[in-house]
Amino acid sequence: MFRRCSPERWTVSVDDSTQVLLTTFSVEARELCRTITRELMTLERGSAPPEALVESFDNLARALHTLKGGAGTLELEDLAAIAHRMEDALAPLQDAGRMPPERADAFLQGLDVFGRRLRAHQEGRTTGLPDLAATLVLFDDPASLAEAPPVAPEPGPVQPARAEAEDAGWWMRPAQLHALVRDVERFQELRLRLEQRLGELDRVIHAMRHPGRAPRGMSPLLMLEDVRDALAEDREEAGELAGSVERNVQDLSTAELHTLLEPLQRGVRDLCRRTGKEAQLSLLGGELSVDQRVLSMLSGVLAHLVRNAVDHGLERPEERQRRGKHRVGALLLRAERVGNLVVLEMSDDGSGLDTEALRRAALAMGLLPAERLAAMTAAEVHQLIFRKGLSTREQVTETSGRGVGLDAVRSQVLALEGQLEVHSLPGQGTRFVITLPEGLGTSPVLGVRVGEHTLGLPLSSVDCVCTAPASEVRGDVSPCLVLREERMPLVDLAERLGLPPGPPVEELRLVLIHARGRRLALRVDSVLDERHLAVRPLPPALRHLPAWQGAAALPGGEFLPVLRSDWLATEGPVPGARRGRRALVVDDSLTARALHRTMLEAGGFQVYTAATGAQALALAARLPLDVVVVDVAMAEMDGRALTSQLRARPSTSAVPIILVSASDSDSERDAGLASGADAFLGKRECRAGRLLAVVEDLLVRPRLRASAPGSPSSLEAPASASLPPVWSR
Repeated sequence: MFRRCSPERWTVSVDDSTQVLLTTFSVEARELCRTITRELMTLERGSAPPEALVESFDNLARALHTLKGGAGTLELEDLAAIAHRMEDALAPLQDAGRMPPERADAFLQGLDVFGRRLRAHQEGRTTGLPDLAATLVLFDDPASLAEAPPVAPEPGPVQPARAEAEDAGWWMRPAQLHALVRDVERFQELRLRLEQRLGELDRVIHAMRHPGRAPRGMSPLLMLEDVRDALAEDREEAGELAGSVERNVQDLSTAELHTLLEPLQRGVRDLCRRTGKEAQLSLLGGELSVDQRVLSMLSGVLAHLVRNAVDHGLERPEERQRRGKHRVGALLLRAERVGNLVVLEMSDDGSGLDTEALRRAALAMGLLPAERLAAMTAAEVHQLIFRKGLSTREQVTETSGRGVGLDAVRSQVLALEGQLEVHSLPGQGTRFVITLPEGLGTSPVLGVRVGEHTLGLPLSSVDCVCTAPASEVRGDVSPCLVLREERMPLVDLAERLGLPPGPPVEELRLVLIHARGRRLALRVDSVLDERHLAVRPLPPALRHLPAWQGAAALPGGEFLPVLRSDWLATEGPVPGARRGRRALVVDDSLTARALHRTMLEAGGFQVYTAATGAQALALAARLPLDVVVVDVAMAEMDGRALTSQLRARPSTSAVPIILVSASDSDSERDAGLASGADAFLGKRECRAGRLLAVVEDLLVRPRLRASAPGSPSSLEAPASASLPPVWSR
């Protein structure tokens, strides 16, 4: 049990029987501290109506009293002393009806000490604690804040959230527990029924082997139909049950984004007090639910972006007024779900990024040559802020100037399989955009066909599917349609992806989608079915492609690339995609063909596949090809033999060929290159996403082979030429 200690030590001993009580109090205390922080900042601003301020004081007093009572019940005397001293200090302020900033500082610092000492109690730790006596003095003399040591960790690089912190914030409501228990019970019932079905199948098999022993009036066929009907019912229930489990797990493991707002607002408030700036943080889309594991890791990322906005982005109040801005800087955190992605946008209305200062800092660090920096656009220079060590601050302060920060932010976002972008305009502010996969469970996807390609659209962005006469299309440069008395742009998906156009038709097949605050009609060749699929992020080497949010594995082993609806609402074709680029994938494995096809289609290629060398030669004879990807180990004709035959043909003698093998030994590589291949990849590298990068590299750099096809010397690179980048290890 807990042990009452002397005031000098203020420590407790915790055994297993009381750990549950301490954990329960920790969860309650965390919610109370959030309430106290929120009400303190409301009172400090003092801009609310008088009756609202009175209510805030009452809420604050109740929360402090509850905090004191809970700590006292568990004999956590140091925590009870802090809460009691804060409660006493609140009374005269409540009578006066105002909360001076220096008093708010004292309360907030007291909360920090309370939280750190509570964590120490949970961990059974007695060292490294903030001084309790110095904390209690804060509520007698606010001026002592100047001498009090800081209790919050100094801002620095973004650190991943600890597993203990994640566990501490994981709280299950009784209704959630009941729902999961009920699902488990239903699974047990279903398992028993399936065992019964197996017994019925055994009886059917016995009746088929011994026709004369079948039950009277029942043929084996009728018995089999009965079992089939029963299994169909069980299948429906299994699907419903799987959906119920998924929903319950999502409900348990997600939290709304607004839970991050109060800590972020506290960070803004404290930094403004230190820097003399004024700022207000707002949140749009706080009701968005996010996986709690992602949320805990995002907290550090967003805190760093907020600190960066206040410290680097916002001007001082006097400077803002001279520029015609409101003296209080505006920070906005906006969140939305776009298909199967979560998009977070952190923006400020400050001075924007100093492009020339970034150039000078990059030059001083030796990141790039002066000529290269001078030729870069402002947007390209802005991307340098993610380089490690780069800082435009000449002096090191508590929050900036170390060159440590945004590179760590980007690393943390990449660890979440997300993307981080920056956009800035001089004098207008800076905007950071974080895009993350939803990451939990399945999502509804609508399948569509464009030419020979099957693609997925996030169903959450789809309004409806319809048809319209082609004669109703208006405009050549920016075609549009009037549907349901609404004029909306028409986007040809094949053209948008840089694919060859389909034949003219009289009736257009359309999918109406909404994205980026607008609606548009998406033209496709056909609409397939709706499926619930687990959409996974693309491999790291493909995440720079803006059109795709990920891919889903289909039951047959194929991969379904899923488009980003917000990208469809932007203008222009796929960056870097060239109309009509054709690739041939040759592999006797269906899974490997599907994987390679998905990667190449993501790069804008029209992909043809072959299961044998003979099929590949037939396709190559009638199709102009830009690249060929060949598996080494195939029956009948292996990849090296196929490569040699392709090199012997004038039409394919100069086409880049990439050999893929499960073995990446030096001997296998040398044999592949000797047969005429331009590059050699292990299948593990292909799964990691390097295939498309190698293809693009082969297409853009000068060919090493001589122009005369078929000659022996044309199959070898000059001795001074380096190997393709795929071989740099």
